[in-house]
Amino acid sequence: MNISTKIIAVVLIALLSGCAYVIKSERDLKICPYPDSMNTEWDWDLVYSSHIPDMWMCRGVQKLNYVESCHCYGKPKTDTRWPGM
Repeated sequence: MNISTKIIAVVLIALLSGCAYVIKSERDLKICPYPDSMNTEWDWDLVYSSHIPDMWMCRGVQKLNYVESCHCYGKPKTDTRWPGM
């Protein structure tokens, strides 16, 4: 293995371990790196559209705005709070 291959391998390992840390910390600690000062509770909302496939989006309960999905981590994907909205 030449020096450039070793450097690439080290950089790749560093990048992958950093990504694993972010995913692990969000999953295990339920920390969202994106603050949301407008809401204190979040739920999944199934969004229907004729232009795109149906998709689950995380929504703030207080302001009804869409937020980063990490706020809804661990919650079941049920559309009972805002069905058909």
